[in-house]
Amino acid sequence: MSFRFELKLPGQKAECNALLVRLKSSGAQTLFPPRYIVSDYFDTNELDFVRESQEGSVPRRKVRVRYYPKDINKLNPEDNEGFSLEIKVSSPEGRFKTVKKISLTDFCSLQSKGMNYPEYGIIKPSVRIAYLREYFMLDGVRLTYDTKIQSSRLRDYYKYRYVSANAMRSVIELKSQNADSNLISDLTSGLRLERFSKYADCFVRI
Repeated sequence: MSFRFELKLPGQKAECNALLVRLKSSGAQTLFPPRYIVSDYFDTNELDFVRESQEGSVPRRKVRVRYYPKDINKLNPEDNEGFSLEIKVSSPEGRFKTVKKISLTDFCSLQSKGMNYPEYGIIKPSVRIAYLREYFMLDGVRLTYDTKIQSSRLRDYYKYRYVSANAMRSVIELKSQNADSNLISDLTSGLRLERFSKYADCFVRI
């Protein structure tokens, strides 16, 4: 399990583009070519993980299967770069993440049967979120820029109303192993930082 410090700056595409120009002018370098990411999020029938995220309680959790399709318009599970089961925990000490590579067979089993999560019972696919991600590095701080965010519901709910992700909304994330990074403080000075979750943002409590 790895520890990392994250800051998120969600906003309109024009705002994020302006910040990206500022970061590049400060020396941010492209790490990898842009690629589409798809994440299938898992949750309980009561959407306990959504509730935890929206309330900002700690610890809070996210469970998802992530994969990288070759064609975002054809989300064929057999036509992608592999699957990863990811579990993220936000605690008072920071953010922790575990990643486990899984097979297509495992993916299909999780989609149909779900999985048992300690203290929560069976969790099943809830929402599929896809977006385009760009990767940068600046003095040891990793930056990601997500655009073209879209989502689709994978099952019905009772206590929450599903709201499609806004494709006009973008988010820049700054990720570092060092929470005291002076560079992070300099880059985010005067900016509006938010606790933001693509997954929890898809729901409004009824």
